[in-house]
Amino acid sequence: MALAGIILFSGKAVLIKLAYAYDISTVELMTLRMGFALPFYLVIGYFSWLKSANRINIDHRQYLGIAIVGISGYYIASYLDLQSLRYISVNLERMVLFTYPAFTLILTALFYRKPLIRKEILALTVAYLGISVIMLHDSLTIVDTQSLLTGGLYVLAASFFFALFLMGSQNYARQVGSAAFTTIAMIAASIMMLIHFFLTHQFVDLIFPPRLYMIAITMAVLTTVIPSYLMSSAIKRIGASKASILGAAGPITTAMLAIGVLNEPFTLYHALGMALVITGVTMISRTSKPTAIDEA
Repeated sequence: MALAGIILFSGKAVLIKLAYAYDISTVELMTLRMGFALPFYLVIGYFSWLKSANRINIDHRQYLGIAIVGISGYYIASYLDLQSLRYISVNLERMVLFTYPAFTLILTALFYRKPLIRKEILALTVAYLGISVIMLHDSLTIVDTQSLLTGGLYVLAASFFFALFLMGSQNYARQVGSAAFTTIAMIAASIMMLIHFFLTHQFVDLIFPPRLYMIAITMAVLTTVIPSYLMSSAIKRIGASKASILGAAGPITTAMLAIGVLNEPFTLYHALGMALVITGVTMISRTSKPTAIDEA
């Protein structure tokens, strides 16, 4: 489940790049994506609620907590991630975003007062050294270094908020079930995105060529709805740390799609940076001791 979800999520960045060719803003694209995804979550949520014998055990505090977690991961993190792709390549975006386990490790150390061990510090160093290699190469070959820095900061912030989402998802998915958690979290994120749109845009701003709608629908179904349920189910069963190890397939899949679909360059520097990032994240996942959430 984790592997399939990661591979599907990996195609999102490529679809975003294709969508940006139609002169669409980040808010408009996110609104189309979440707007097309929302009916699926509402239908799945309704039937899950009818079949769930434990539905009355979800109290208002859990609903609020899940909504906050969902907004963090699928509204804030998604917005920052989409915005980064206006400035940087798909390969660099995926490399930086893939370091979310590093933020999870740091946040776990802060929240659970679990000091970092030497192996974890080494893993963090290796992961961010890989990003540095790619960014240094791109800064020497790309004229607009300001865009490189701006995009890098956007996706780094997205990685942080996605780490917050993962930490919260482990806890709530085990309390209420992965399907219920995903449904509530995604409905909350979708509603927040729609509120954002209607506060800043008009409905007429969503009129685009039919091909763009097809891209947005593909994003909604194949890179949002299906992988969101797959990942929540996987995290519930094996925890976020173990799921992160399988996440190594994400950057590799994205790189292949970026080369084949977008004709993005992929040099030896990108390969070296990718290898370092994957090595560092894998080290983080394997050296981290389980938290109280992992053991629940």
